Amino acid sequence: MNEEKMNENYETEYGNGSGAVMEAPEEKSTEAPAGNTEGSRNFPEITIKFGKGLCGDPFTAKDGKAYVEIKIPNVDPGDHRPWESFILPAKRVHENKFGKGLWAKIPENGSTTLSRPQYQGKNEQGVPVWHYEKRNVTNQELKALVESYKTRNRDRESVTGSLKKGKEMLEKEAEAKNDDFHKVIGDDLPFR
Repeated sequence: MNEEKMNENYETEYGNGSGAVMEAPEEKSTEAPAGNTEGSRNFPEITIKFGKGLCGDPFTAKDGKAYVEIKIPNVDPGDHRPWESFILPAKRVHENKFGKGLWAKIPENGSTTLSRPQYQGKNEQGVPVWHYEKRNVTNQELKALVESYKTRNRDRESVTGSLKKGKEMLEKEAEAKNDDFHKVIGDDLPFR
């Protein structure tokens, strides 16, 4: 009985079952047309990359969503103020394929608020008082700040190169000591 109903439904939807090839019913597309951007979330994004040490622990805000604080190291090595930070949703921060770094995509044309803790002194009870210095930056500037480690001067040498130089210096010192020894004692020793 169920088969008869199924066959009836099939025949009414796809023809009479005579073996003629029928086209499948057209499916309605839920996507917006290519020219229409209303309602779609296609906007240009930029990717920022940073180390795992700059990302804090996830926390839950008052709205119930998980967020992560990301620190930005000071560009100037002489700047000993606390680092600036910004907040991103935890689901937007991802680990890279090597497991050593993190990345996040943010809107290219947006802006982000950076905050830096500032020590104001102590209150009457002797408790330290901190205030936050806040500023807005574009996401392009944010990318430059977070990835400033790429522009630092890299005049460092490899470890093997410095080991070779150290070995050469030891050999020169040993030769100098040997030469000084012969100058003091002299070369006119009978057993030499």
